[in-house]
Amino acid sequence: MMDESSALPNSLSNSSHINQSYPQLHPAVRCSGLRMPSIVPMNLVVEASPRRIYANAHTYHVNSISVNSDQETFLSADDLRINVWHQDITDESFNIVDIKPANMEELTEVITAAEFHPSHCNHFVYSSSKGILRLCDMRAAALCDQHAKGIVIFLPLFLLTLLLSFSRAFSFCSV
Repeated sequence: MMDESSALPNSLSNSSHINQSYPQLHPAVRCSGLRMPSIVPMNLVVEASPRRIYANAHTYHVNSISVNSDQETFLSADDLRINVWHQDITDESFNIVDIKPANMEELTEVITAAEFHPSHCNHFVYSSSKGILRLCDMRAAALCDQHAKGIVIFLPLFLLTLLLSFSRAFSFCSV
């Protein structure tokens, strides 16, 4: 008859080798020839999953999203268009600004950011790559190509975007 320890491979027959290889195992689990899986703690992984998908309204990358003060609508802006969405209607949006020329070779500016007014739900502002801020009122027309006020600011593009983000941050502060 063969001895049980001689039937095991050399790496498994030596129980002290197993104890050295797997020091994290509980002593009751350490036995010669039997290897049990151990649980190794890992970092928590957080994964985002969409609740709703608002699709097929932009042909370019979206550069800004702004929630309206009515908490029911929001706008999304890409390089050439600004759309208004209702949060419950995912397959339909309303185009309120369209600066796309008929001939793309005539394109002189793009939209860089757009933001709703923090308390007046019918006003919004958008900036362009020329350094112009345009204030629009959605009560005046369905398509806001004719802005109410245009403010020319000769700042580099990154400073103009920074100005919009600061105005967004301070607009929620109470005086």
